[in-house]
Amino acid sequence: DLMWAITHLTEELEARDNLSALPEADRKHLTGDINRFYDRLVVEWLIYAEHLKAHYPYFYSLLLRTHPFQKEPSAVVKA
Repeated sequence: DLMWAITHLTEELEARDNLSALPEADRKHLTGDINRFYDRLVVEWLIYAEHLKAHYPYFYSLLLRTHPFQKEPSAVVKA
């Protein structure tokens, strides 16, 4: 589903000449496409994180410190 979502979103964006001058209905449509892609991406990211936790705890440790869902990601290990 992730691949279909990004393929569809890419095609939708490439089919438009000017993204800054879209009517409201089209912006809402694209927002739905972006949300569909993002939702599927988050699911895959969580599966990836679980895999790292189970098999590569040192990579998982880095992921916990640098993931994009926190306010100030940093690779620096803090006490």
